[in-house]
Amino acid sequence: MDKPNEEKVLSKEQLKLRAQEIKLEEKQRKIEEKAAIREEKERRRNSFPRKIRNFILGIIFVIILLLVGFYFAQKYLTDKEEELSDEKMEQTYKTSIASIENKEYKKAIELLKSIDKSYSKYSEVESKLKQADQLYLNSYLTEADNYLKDEKYEKALKVLDEIEDEYKEEEIVKEKIITIKVAKLQDEVKEKA
Repeated sequence: MDKPNEEKVLSKEQLKLRAQEIKLEEKQRKIEEKAAIREEKERRRNSFPRKIRNFILGIIFVIILLLVGFYFAQKYLTDKEEELSDEKMEQTYKTSIASIENKEYKKAIELLKSIDKSYSKYSEVESKLKQADQLYLNSYLTEADNYLKDEKYEKALKVLDEIEDEYKEEEIVKEKIITIKVAKLQDEVKEKA
């Protein structure tokens, strides 16, 4: 009776050992499966088509980054260029005002005409240009009037002849020339009479 009991005990122990072996085998099989899956994933990851795809995607990503970088760089440079242009025009405007104050009307007019319409204070430039034009004409007309009063008609006409061509067609200049010529003729008539 002891013997069958021992066999039963041994078989229980064997069963336990067998169960443990099965568990270990199962664990070993799962580990091997995981390793096989990892190897398959690694093989796919390192496969040639995947490398090509990743390379192409990398190039596309870099190109997109470059395009975005170029866009913002261009925008920044354009803003800076406009800012510098505005500063330059502001300086030109100030120089033209100083020229007007120094009675250098021709220089002031040239400076004001060189200012671009994109300048933020262009409406002020236009009004200063009109003012400078008027002062330029007035300086010649005043000088011509002084010669007219002194009855120096040729000098008066010569002064008006020195006016820039674009201002010679002004109505006031034409009227002044006619006035001088009429006064000259009247003076000649008085002398002959």
